Amino acid sequence: MFKSKVLVTGGAGYIGSVICDKLLQKDYDVIVLERKGFNKIGLHHHLTNPKLKIIEADICDYKSYSQYLKHVNYVINLAAVSDGRAGAKNPEITYEVNYIALNNFLKTCLNCGVQRFIQASTISVYGNKYKQPLTEDLALYPEDAYSISKVKSEEIIRNANTHDFTTSIIRSSLVCGWSPKMRFDFIVNTLTYNAVAKNKITILGGKQIRPQIHIDDISDCFIKFLDAPTRLIAGEIFNSCSQNPSILEIAETIKMILCKDLKIELLPYRDKEDSFIVNSDKILKILNISSKKSISNAIGDIYEAFKKGLWKISE
Repeated sequence: MFKSKVLVTGGAGYIGSVICDKLLQKDYDVIVLERKGFNKIGLHHHLTNPKLKIIEADICDYKSYSQYLKHVNYVINLAAVSDGRAGAKNPEITYEVNYIALNNFLKTCLNCGVQRFIQASTISVYGNKYKQPLTEDLALYPEDAYSISKVKSEEIIRNANTHDFTTSIIRSSLVCGWSPKMRFDFIVNTLTYNAVAKNKITILGGKQIRPQIHIDDISDCFIKFLDAPTRLIAGEIFNSCSQNPSILEIAETIKMILCKDLKIELLPYRDKEDSFIVNSDKILKILNISSKKSISNAIGDIYEAFKKGLWKISE
């Protein structure tokens, strides 16, 4: 059966490498667009796969990648300055990559005949104003360079939607779980690492709620948008979340799964430690997309990867 060609920007990253693995297993032709000199470890199992093509190019330089967009059916856009801390360090670069480069990339996709463009966004666009579950119809109050750039990117993505060019946005919760291009700076992954490395988890506060989604679920979500009916996703925004646990609940889950004598140390809260609760009813109701995995699965997967020697404790 014929499979469409999918271009994934950031396809060798934490989420992208899992998406690409799943796409290749489903027999899609996959083009990965990554910056020059990137680490290929996330795709090392597929480097000899003829259905995978890796392009080393800067998304800020459309002349370096425009030729590869010809005959591409779908684009999953993950390329970005990808979190608030990185955005705070380099606000100018964040704006350049997440907005200016995205705008040029989007126009190039449209001119090259791409049919569908799926954009990765974040729940941080809602800001810290709300003391209620976050739904897609709420006004946005971004508070830092990263979330501001994401709001602006959402505007141009939605405005680009036409009858022939379908654009959709997925606002992801915090992602957890094992990836061949692992990141240990997300809360579940960080606490699991500390549990394994130190047999101790230190928490500031504990009651803060941090919405989570397993990396397999968010990856499957992006892939399901490739075949979703156009009338249901065109110009639309969807939250994606599986659980809304507190940080203490995450730590207690880690203790239950990994080590009964794990020490959990509670310290005072930091300033501005708000909670966030994400509502994902829209994506369930409209697209029947629901999560299959939990933070328990994520913790177990990370620990199994450790036992297999796929990651080590830093000195």
